[in-house]
Amino acid sequence: ENIILEVSVYPNPTRHNVTLLLDNLNFEDLSFVLYDLSGRLLQQDEITAEETPISMDGFASATYFLNIINSNKLLKTFKIIKH
Repeated sequence: ENIILEVSVYPNPTRHNVTLLLDNLNFEDLSFVLYDLSGRLLQQDEITAEETPISMDGFASATYFLNIINSNKLLKTFKIIKH
């Protein structure tokens, strides 16, 4: 199946929040998962709109991984740097 995925995360690096921006994508069964470098799950939620704010407040300055998931399939991984 061909998937045209237009996805971005900004600002990166960040201090407080990032925004997940998706264009031309069906939001059925779409979610994000945020992990730290050791693979510990920190946050997950459904994606229901073109713009999804993700709070990084309360997390230490470090590198994190944000996975975009569709029907249990990994579509894209972003490396997020928090200052």
